This record gives sequence, structure tokens and C-alpha cells, in this order.
Amino acid sequence: MRIWIALSGPIANLPPHNAKVRFNEAAHRLDLAARRIDDAVHIWNPTTIPPDTPYAVALRDCLQQLICAEASRQRDEIDACWIVTLEGWRESNGARAEVAAARWYGWPVLPLDHAIEHILAGVQPR
Repeated sequence: MRIWIALSGPIANLPPHNAKVRFNEAAHRLDLAARRIDDAVHIWNPTTIPPDTPYAVALRDCLQQLICAEASRQRDEIDACWIVTLEGWRESNGARAEVAAARWYGWPVLPLDHAIEHILAGVQPR
């Protein structure tokens, strides 16, 4: 299965190093799970956006990634798109916007541990 995953969680109110560590650790855990079953997983990590990027520009870039992923899914270039949430996402305006967009597209929205379970089981969440 070819899965595109966007990590979503608080960034703006954390020190840049702390956010990067949290998101990189989540990406690493997802990548390890995908390698165990040979699934092709692409993980969008929003902490790759430079920390000095204005908030509105960073949010636009994140939402643009979701739009591009959905277009790829509709062209059958990927099989599924997921949002994987990190702790504290409900307190983040940006993460809530990403989750709302994902739900509008009909994507699964999963906490990190559940996403890893679904990858290892080879099961597409609903």
C-alpha cells in the first residue's frame, strides 16, 4: 500500500527544537513500522518548514501539502492519505485546521500509536 501521512500537532507555541524532536521521533516510529511490512509510506513533517516562517505562511504550506496529497490520491498515485495526530493537537489552531481539511476529504485521523498499529496490521483505517 502507498500511504501519504501528514503529522499534525502543536508547533507554534513550543520551542523550535522541542517541536522538531517530537515530530522527528513520530516520523521515525512510523517509518520503522512501514519498513517492517514493506509498505511505501511518505511522511510529511511540518517541522521541515523553517521556524522563522510567518505563521500564516507555514499554515498555508501545510494545507497545500494536504491538497497536493489528495490530488495524488485521486490520480491513483497513492492509495491512502492519513493525518496522524500528536499529543496536544486539539490545542493547536493549525492542527485543528489540518484535521478539519482531512475530515473534509474523508481521510482517517489517527493518534500516532493507532496509526502504527494500522500500518503493522496492513489495515486501512476508516
